[in-house]
Amino acid sequence: METVVAVPLPPPNQAEMDELRMQSVERAAITSSHFNQMTYEQLAQFHAQQEAMAKRMEDESSRHFAMAKAMETNRLEQEESRTILLRQQEELVRQQNDLKRAMAEQARVSEAHQEMLHQASDAMRQQNYKVEELN
Repeated sequence: METVVAVPLPPPNQAEMDELRMQSVERAAITSSHFNQMTYEQLAQFHAQQEAMAKRMEDESSRHFAMAKAMETNRLEQEESRTILLRQQEELVRQQNDLKRAMAEQARVSEAHQEMLHQASDAMRQQNYKVEELN
């Protein structure tokens, strides 16, 4: 075990007191300067982090804007394509209806020709019978 003994120091003179005060002020100034330096570095680091985060947010915002713009462009292109396809479908339906009408007309004309051929054939047979009867 250690024993601590307090030894009274002689009272300091004015020069020693001034020296001690000066050393104390210097130590306080150095400590304050060191603290200020650390605070400045931390503040600079904080600002750098804030700037980096702001840049990332700006980049992210730009990406979102570009994506939204691309999606809107895509939507407009799809709408235009749908409109074109609808017009083409309407045109095809019209052409199909025209073709059905033409085919129905052709069938009617064909049936009329068949009937005329049948009548002509019957008339020819009757004439052949008459000719044979006359002979």
